[in-house]
Amino acid sequence: MSKIFFSYLFKTNLSAFHGAILADNTNKICRILDVKRDYIHKELDNKGNTALLLAVQHASPVTVLLLIEEGASPDQPNFITFQTPLGLIAATVYENDQSHAAKNILEMATILLDHGAAVDKPSPYTCLDEDGKEYVIMETPLMTAVRTRNLPLAKLFVEKNANVNYIEKIFENRP
Repeated sequence: MSKIFFSYLFKTNLSAFHGAILADNTNKICRILDVKRDYIHKELDNKGNTALLLAVQHASPVTVLLLIEEGASPDQPNFITFQTPLGLIAATVYENDQSHAAKNILEMATILLDHGAAVDKPSPYTCLDEDGKEYVIMETPLMTAVRTRNLPLAKLFVEKNANVNYIEKIFENRP
């Protein structure tokens, strides 16, 4: 009986943490982390996302900074896709680089880099060839930002000493 109760309690608290990140509720995030510090490193959904990856996708730069200050690793990849927070940010496409959302993403990238995120850590990217066959290559955040035509982010990565000469070994892709 106690196992069932603790299992329910665990799932409820984990769900509350997930919901607090999606709602960008920093007070609730802090209260939950005071009790369950290890949640910051756990997989929070069935898509393999950690707290920091969810915050990068759905919350504000303030929440991203809070999670990093509470101990989230700026390079922790998704448990299923192996995409890093910087890789996820670089893959985001915007119509207007001056929009509020684009500026938030740029601020999040700056926060991650200022707190030790590896600017050259590659993430997988699935491509299609002319015949429609899928293959996976590894791209650095700079390569992804260039591919998605995100100039402000590409400039930031170069300013933070991204390797502009990186070559993906199998297909020899480069930024």
